[in-house]
Amino acid sequence: MVRSPVMADDSRLLSIAGVERETGLGKDVLRVWEKRYGFPAPERDVHGDRVYPMDQVDKLRLLRRLIDDGLRPGKIVGLPISELLSLHERATRNASPAHGCTEPELQEFIELLSSHRIDEFRLALLARLMRLGLERFVLDIAAPLCTLVGDAWARGTIQLFEEHMFTEELTRVLRGTLQSLARPSGDSARPRVLLTTVSGEPHAIGLLMAETLMSLNSCDCLSLGPQTPEGDIAQAAIARQADIVILSFSAWFNAQQVGAVLTRLRSLLPAQCEIWAGGRNPGLQRDQPSGVTIMTELREISAAITAWRRRHDR
Repeated sequence: MVRSPVMADDSRLLSIAGVERETGLGKDVLRVWEKRYGFPAPERDVHGDRVYPMDQVDKLRLLRRLIDDGLRPGKIVGLPISELLSLHERATRNASPAHGCTEPELQEFIELLSSHRIDEFRLALLARLMRLGLERFVLDIAAPLCTLVGDAWARGTIQLFEEHMFTEELTRVLRGTLQSLARPSGDSARPRVLLTTVSGEPHAIGLLMAETLMSLNSCDCLSLGPQTPEGDIAQAAIARQADIVILSFSAWFNAQQVGAVLTRLRSLLPAQCEIWAGGRNPGLQRDQPSGVTIMTELREISAAITAWRRRHDR
């Protein structure tokens, strides 16, 4: 039996471009899964184009999160969403707990965010910042909150625009605080640090948290913001005589490309310029070229800077 086409403007359906935007899964991936696993199972609009019911979009969002945690598509695409949720909850429980702050405390922020009490959300961030100090705020509040918000989005308990609101408010708080810090000068400011993400990586909140911790450790930091082409990163590093290039890779960046990107950039930079890369991308767990340091936690930064200064007698 041939199903009747659906209306293209049905609000319960998303186009393939909309699904790509909502889930981070590329159009080619969606088509391959459809053919190989029988999921997703899109309907067709009056023009014959694929459109996806929201329950399938929710499952795709959860699948993307689990794949970013290292699970293989062939093992999980065919599972019902109840089992996927169980896998996700198990992975969340096994994640490293926040230091100095319990999850119920952090859930208060999620509730403020999901109820759109943005002024209260911002004031709560500022209150924790004043109480804990900047370093503990980044490590015990900002970083675990980023994980919780991402998990809540994967489960569909917060919407994409709410995740964007979170990122905007946290960015505002951190940027405002950074501007109030005294900028180091002279030889004591070493290492000179260049921070950015590569082309195709638009997420910059991890980069901003790293910049905050670097600045607290009296590094001379320059951020280029997100999505800088590799050649431009190398030119900026050479012009600035950077000691370290910091790169952030979120879970949404193609894990298969991480190693190749780092290898190309390593070949473009002077030998004495180190690359430090971090983030939740599973591609960082693979072997990387010599001269690239992988950091799995933001709290590793302070010790890494101390070690760098010892190596260079700073």
